[in-house]
Amino acid sequence: MIRTLIVDDEPMQLQGLLRHIDWAGLGYDRPLTAESGEEALEMLSQSPVDVLITDVAMPGMSGIELLSACMVDYPELQSLQTLIISGYDEFEFVQEAIRLGVKGYLLKPIKTEALEAKLGDFRDTIGKRRRLEQETDELKEKWASSLDILRERFVSDLLEGRLESEGAAETWKRLLDL
Repeated sequence: MIRTLIVDDEPMQLQGLLRHIDWAGLGYDRPLTAESGEEALEMLSQSPVDVLITDVAMPGMSGIELLSACMVDYPELQSLQTLIISGYDEFEFVQEAIRLGVKGYLLKPIKTEALEAKLGDFRDTIGKRRRLEQETDELKEKWASSLDILRERFVSDLLEGRLESEGAAETWKRLLDL
């Protein structure tokens, strides 16, 4: 399942998002919630998430500042899917959000269909990333076991005197330097 953190200083907005979105139907766990950027950073330090949805205008730390802190302080969150929700249709907010790698920007009042479409896109992206990570891990395991076999074969050839030609020794050198 996909883990989400929703950050908004308006409790009614948080409750509305929790109640009106079919999280389980979209493949998500019930979201974590925070009412400030500071609270969100504390939660992120304890519990990794896949998706961050944040309001842009909050007292203390804005959503933009939260995203910036995430990028600086949590390098493991570089693949975090991020969505800004805002009551402001101002270019400067959108421009800064894009600079920080935000994947979506929705204006309040949020349309359920628009948010669910974004969550579906995020789910697909996260699924592709997870499959790629799994395939990469499998390839690393195969490569490691192949390298072990190559080393055993090299030692065997060396002990049995089959490395007499310059070409054979050079081939083994290149293979084992991989």
